[in-house]
Amino acid sequence: MDREKARIRLEHWLKHAEEHALEYQAFSKTLHEMGFKKAGDAIMRLSEITKESCKSIQEALEGLKEE
Repeated sequence: MDREKARIRLEHWLKHAEEHALEYQAFSKTLHEMGFKKAGDAIMRLSEITKESCKSIQEALEGLKEE
């Protein structure tokens, strides 16, 4: 795999991860509104974990530029 293909894949993953984080956040709010606090809290943690994974993907993209 060359650098360009790696960049495209990472950008694709980043976009999807960001979208998922937003979806998880919205679903967490819905669960809280339905009275499912424990479930809503768990999904909010999932959103935060996903946001952290976005940082790792971004770091990988930066690493492609440096090497």
